[in-house]
Amino acid sequence: MGAEPEKISIVIPVFNEGVHIEKFLGDLFRSFAEKERPEVIVVDDGSTDDTPERLEKYGMETIRHERRSGYGASLKSGIRRATGEYICIIDADNTYSADDILPISSEVAGYDMVVGDRQDDDERPKDHLLAKKSVEKILSNISGVRVEDLNSGLRIMRKDILVKYLDSLPNGFSFTSSLTLIMLLKKYRIKYIPIRYERREKGTKVRRVMFVAAFVSGYLKILCRYFTGRL
Repeated sequence: MGAEPEKISIVIPVFNEGVHIEKFLGDLFRSFAEKERPEVIVVDDGSTDDTPERLEKYGMETIRHERRSGYGASLKSGIRRATGEYICIIDADNTYSADDILPISSEVAGYDMVVGDRQDDDERPKDHLLAKKSVEKILSNISGVRVEDLNSGLRIMRKDILVKYLDSLPNGFSFTSSLTLIMLLKKYRIKYIPIRYERREKGTKVRRVMFVAAFVSGYLKILCRYFTGRL
């Protein structure tokens, strides 16, 4: 038996998603139409478009960063505010489907983290994909646990475990990949569930060189903490 929706807090980081946010929220609330609506916390990371006004129309509980602080920083703000036993994170740009939240939440029993494994990501730049698959294979060999999707932005986790490591996680886009590394190092139970995925209409917001640099930096910091006993 999985976690009931009322025990899940959904944390949604947004930055200049005025074009996408209303469709996403409409899909989200429709997917819970026959269930008790979970706690939903939107973290607006200093948007400069009409995202705040569109969120007001929905009466959303919103945390507002006056200045852009980063994807990971937004998740941390939402996680700290959340009251659910489980935390679900998902992007609001419609690359992930809100319809996948319930199927993933039904699988949390017996696991510490359930991750949406993206199945339709063939348009990712080849060097990105090669680097991602290479790291996943290395981590799989080290941990003995098959890593299906290193940095998926749709996942559900136990809050009591997650809050232990928030200060060790980066404020940028490598938050999710760094979280995966910690969960593997600490031998937590992880399950992967296949999900749909659509590329952003205008491509990724993340510059590839910056992403790789942040990824390497985040991993080195976590490994240093782990091997010195501070993680």
